[in-house]
Amino acid sequence: MINADVVAYLQTHIKDFPVEDLRRQLFDEGIAEEDFNDSLKAALGSPIKVKLTPRQRLKNAVPRLAAALAACAVILWFSGQEQNSKRGGAPTAGAPASASGAFVGHSGYVVRLPKNYTAVSQFVDAAKTDEMVHFCKVGTDPTLFLNEGLFGSLGIIALEVTPSPFPPTAAGIAALTAAVTTRAQNHGFKFSAKNISVSSLPGVQLNIELPDPHIEVYILGERSLYSFTAGQEDEISREIVMSLRDTQSEN
Repeated sequence: MINADVVAYLQTHIKDFPVEDLRRQLFDEGIAEEDFNDSLKAALGSPIKVKLTPRQRLKNAVPRLAAALAACAVILWFSGQEQNSKRGGAPTAGAPASASGAFVGHSGYVVRLPKNYTAVSQFVDAAKTDEMVHFCKVGTDPTLFLNEGLFGSLGIIALEVTPSPFPPTAAGIAALTAAVTTRAQNHGFKFSAKNISVSSLPGVQLNIELPDPHIEVYILGERSLYSFTAGQEDEISREIVMSLRDTQSEN
């Protein structure tokens, strides 16, 4: 069966890498042989000139291919996260909450709560690996969490915590940056990006200007990826993001 993501990936990289290298690497990513073959035929049906890799570029082929595959795998991962979010819905009024000054997440991470703020948490998936937390003013109606366009005016900040597909290394943050900026470009966003750090954790922040102004902050932990969404960068959003402590990294 043709896999649209695999077709797009092959169209981008087939001119730079031997088909068999792409085949082996995508097999390692879990792509079935039949799906690869069908997707390859579809990719080759487009006007692409396949060129052999020059001998002098062979030394660079392996790291370049690894980086490209990492970005591809993560884009697929982001697509899966978006589907999970659509299925999750809004937390109910009875969802777990904290107003004690700090919120402790399922995996042990900690986020400090601003004054008069609470945290409302739920799991997006049945396996309970994808935790969605909304930080909001005490008394905020949880059904408002479904409308990100209200986050700025209501002071709502969302945090999604998932197992990280990136290693906690310089290569990992480079792959994360490439993945989130590529995703923003594919969505047609007008944005700027900058590297940030929270305690000892590296991350990247996207300031989205169009079509819907907001910020996205991605922090790379030891084993978890922390994805914040806020309506704007202000004192409250900075306080929440910068207070994150990943206990897995500190142990």
